[in-house]
Amino acid sequence: MNKIKYVTSKYLLHVILILGLGSTISNGQGIVIQKSDSQIQEVQADQIAKRVSNAITDAYPNLILELGMIEDRVEQMSGLDSKIVFRSILSFQVYNILDEQFLGSFDISIQGSADTKQKAAMSSLREIRRKKTKINDQLSKLNDVLKVDCTQVDQAIKRYESQERYGLALALAKTHGDCPNQSAALDRIYTAYQERNCNTYVTKAEALIAAREYRQAILTIMQASPKSRCSDDLQRINKLLDEKVTQEQQANWDIYKSYFTAISSQNMGPLINMISLRELRYD
Repeated sequence: MNKIKYVTSKYLLHVILILGLGSTISNGQGIVIQKSDSQIQEVQADQIAKRVSNAITDAYPNLILELGMIEDRVEQMSGLDSKIVFRSILSFQVYNILDEQFLGSFDISIQGSADTKQKAAMSSLREIRRKKTKINDQLSKLNDVLKVDCTQVDQAIKRYESQERYGLALALAKTHGDCPNQSAALDRIYTAYQERNCNTYVTKAEALIAAREYRQAILTIMQASPKSRCSDDLQRINKLLDEKVTQEQQANWDIYKSYFTAISSQNMGPLINMISLRELRYD
């Protein structure tokens, strides 16, 4: 099940940006995972990031995390089961989110077993959550030594914006929401990101429609802002998708169209009042 999370009230505008950056920046569990790398053929990098994110139990607003996974050894068990044991090493490289200075690193060993190497490798990922105490203890030590003030946060956000590194700029604005001016920062980041990337969403949605992958086309086009320079193309694609939405998707599509109309007309009040739910679901 895919979930499109909506933040209510004044942050409603920025849900599309959050989705758009999700492929490179993950901070749903309280930390920014900027990079995830797998040297193991049987394991995808995004699977590692997801498992680590789910193991994070506290917020670490001052950290950037880069992950790497390498194979340690593979062994064939003896006996009737004759299962394969897959052992690997998961590395954590930790940086200061303000200036990207290296803070430290640590490794954890994980393993899994199954009747094939691929299944054993995937099984090993489940052990990440069982190592969550060690992971969080190490991250806490690194996060707690950093003293961050709002002036530093504002400066770092503006620097990342100037470099068009909108994922890090957004992460800072979100994780330091108690600082003043963060709502204005979110507006700036959202607008700049959409102006740079809206054509990408349009092109991808058109390709998905041509391939009759309408569900993915809907999810893709919802990542583009009606207020961007691509608004005419978005209206054209929305009309095409109106004819392709299934009955199960209709309620969520209607909410999106109301969002589209409200943003286009800059009349957010009725939409904010209407959307009380926390998330939209596409089954």
